[in-house]
Amino acid sequence: LVTVVIVALAGAAGLATVTLGSTAEAAIATFANPLPVPPGVLNSISCPAAGSCVAVGVESNFETLMAATESSGAWSSVELPLPSDAGGFEGAPGGADLLSVSCTDIQDCVAVGGYDTPGGGETGTQPEGLVEIESAGTWQAISTGSLQLSAVACSSSGHCTAAGRQTAPSPGTPVIATQSGNSWVTAPVALPSDATQFGAGFGGFTSISCPTGGSCVAVGNYSNAAGNFPLVVTQVNGSWQGAAIQPPAGVSTATLYGVSCSSAGGCTIVGRSQSPALGDFVVSGVPGSWGPAVFPPLPPDAEQNQAPANPSLGGVSCTPSGFCVLAGSY
Repeated sequence: LVTVVIVALAGAAGLATVTLGSTAEAAIATFANPLPVPPGVLNSISCPAAGSCVAVGVESNFETLMAATESSGAWSSVELPLPSDAGGFEGAPGGADLLSVSCTDIQDCVAVGGYDTPGGGETGTQPEGLVEIESAGTWQAISTGSLQLSAVACSSSGHCTAAGRQTAPSPGTPVIATQSGNSWVTAPVALPSDATQFGAGFGGFTSISCPTGGSCVAVGNYSNAAGNFPLVVTQVNGSWQGAAIQPPAGVSTATLYGVSCSSAGGCTIVGRSQSPALGDFVVSGVPGSWGPAVFPPLPPDAEQNQAPANPSLGGVSCTPSGFCVLAGSY
């Protein structure tokens, strides 16, 4: 029996942990143990030790950010602060969300996401990047402006690397940023030669994994007139190097949205086919030598009226030894 704790939305019952019962190739999830936190969505979880986890997200009003913490098996939640300029149209509350969190201790975390400020456009708001830093159990909100980060990984306290995109002056430019106190220093990312500006969807990173300091892999996509294409960059000795990953046979366009690496250097990447939309796929390997993209095995009751049965994977997590678990639906 393989037991994995995930945080997910469980309908009207609120948020719950999920237990996976192992089969030979795939696993069935059952919802149990509702969490004592406000209704909402928890998007990301980080567990620096067994029984010690922090999950972040937004309450059901999509305005109030929250962090749920597990300590010795007991869960509690706290409302997180927002920058002083947060707000919506004509004084109304603005939206906010946290997309990723990484913790070296349950009282030492970094979370990234975004929030709204009063501004122009059709909605009367302007999206801004957001970093929430927890130190000794106290959270601090920091605006990163046009630097909109969607994934973060911390190798040690105060040493985090985040990935996302820069929305100004070039909309949708993929960026990598490293933590320097409460500031973030961006590093340029060389895009493939066929990348062209394609509106706000020009490109960006959606996930990053840093098993050791100075060794990271970030995944996402870049776009051109033909659609979206997988984008992978690897940090080697402080510099970032790009690599191409081919989607499964028969898939012309795709994006990557999840990655987890072991301390031994092996990584598992999760992607989504787009044209045609055949579901999510998995790629394993080491930087510079990636294996073929394959669709994951499914339980025997999966409908086979499509090939494959449109699997949808929510993410991937790998232990330092290289054992990985994928979670999703079919």
